Order: sequence, then structure tokens, then C-alpha cells
Amino acid sequence: MPKVGVHAIALNDKGHVLLVRRAYQSRDWNVPGGMMEDGEPIPEAVTREVLEETGYLVEVQELVALASRPKTNDVIIVVAAKIIEKRSVKVDPYEISEVDFFPFESLPEPMRPEVRNLCSLFQSGQRGVMVSL
Repeated sequence: MPKVGVHAIALNDKGHVLLVRRAYQSRDWNVPGGMMEDGEPIPEAVTREVLEETGYLVEVQELVALASRPKTNDVIIVVAAKIIEKRSVKVDPYEISEVDFFPFESLPEPMRPEVRNLCSLFQSGQRGVMVSL
């Protein structure tokens, strides 16, 4: 059965992108996000995932990309989000090891090429595109 994931490309007031570093597997940098829960609307899923992984409350603005992962049959929804405020939320250290902002010109390593491509797509101003991961 396919799973639906949501991810947010959220910027601070300097135009730097919010990224998380996974604490498991390849320990790569990624845009915050995760899997939707049953019956959960997309904006609420994005808000919940970003808050859980970063401590930042965001407001969903627009669709950036709809992505498919043919190997796993998953669908990923990537949205642009506006950071509203920092909340005092304890991030799970077994899931996320670091949270930081980066300029698009200096994205950190390690980062999977598809995440780097999504950031590039966002920065170029493209919206509502379909991609394969």
C-alpha cells in the first residue's frame, strides 16, 4: 500500500532554508517532514511534522512539488511554508540530531541529490511540478 509523506521548504527572514539532520541510517540533511496520519489534512500534517522535528510552527503557503518514489510506490507532497514562531518543543534526539538554517548556495552535506534538487526547484520559483525521486 502506498504511503503519503509531506515535507516543507520553510525559510527564515534571511531567506535561509530550514533543514534537519537525521539521527539514523545515512544521517543526511533533509527538509523537515514525514508520513501523514490517517484522516489528517495536508496542511495539518505538514505543520505537525515540522513542529515535531524542528520546534518551529509553520503556515503552509503553496504546493512546490508532487513527487513519486517508484521503488516504494510512495507519494511525497512538498510545500512552501512560512515560519510563524519558535516553540519550546523537545525534538526527539533519536530521530533528529541537528536543526539549522542554510543559504541555498551553501547546502550542507551529506544530502541526497533529490533533496538538493527539490531545494533548487523551489529556489528557481517553480511550483506545482511533478517529479520522480
